[in-house]
Amino acid sequence: MLALFFIFADFCSMIYHLVVGDAAAKPLKEAVASEAAMEGEVVVLRDVLSVGPLQRPEGMRFSEMRGSFWQAMFSPDKPSQAPDDLERLLQVGNQLSQHPGHKIWLWMAPLPADVCAYYWASRLMTKYLDRFFVVSIYGLPFLDTEGKIFYPRSLADLSVRELVKARKLARTPVGTELENIAEEWPRLEAEQGGVRLLEGEKRLVSKP
Repeated sequence: MLALFFIFADFCSMIYHLVVGDAAAKPLKEAVASEAAMEGEVVVLRDVLSVGPLQRPEGMRFSEMRGSFWQAMFSPDKPSQAPDDLERLLQVGNQLSQHPGHKIWLWMAPLPADVCAYYWASRLMTKYLDRFFVVSIYGLPFLDTEGKIFYPRSLADLSVRELVKARKLARTPVGTELENIAEEWPRLEAEQGGVRLLEGEKRLVSKP
């Protein structure tokens, strides 16, 4: 019986909800807590990957490079902590390796930072793309607090109730999306743009 329990535990579903920024994470955490079908852990990505370098110099860790960039931008004279998004995402990958029932949901608004996170995270999770789901709100109508239809620019614009409804949008990448996942991040690295702007749902353009 004990062995059966551990086998069952391995296949129990837990969702890791990836979201960019604390503002978007706040209502999402409330939505996850209120809806059993969304049960899991909210993992907040705090690095804004649409700004600054993406291609790390030889001998430097990605997180170290990103931390150095932000320190130079905002507080060159003060010690800063490197963003640990990569390390935490790799920990999520380890959990998926150990538990076949666990999944990742990446919540994506029509923002350059969100779309950059989509390509970055999905490329890191290549081994688990069959358990990698995207919840994209691009171009979709939702209800505001007064019950009127609007088109949100950020996940932070959505109420807890609307986020719970949005869970039904979760789907895995297929077809040309898989090809884009393999190609887009290396392209963005090679272009070495200072910023990345969004054109359409998932098309990023590098600019100086």
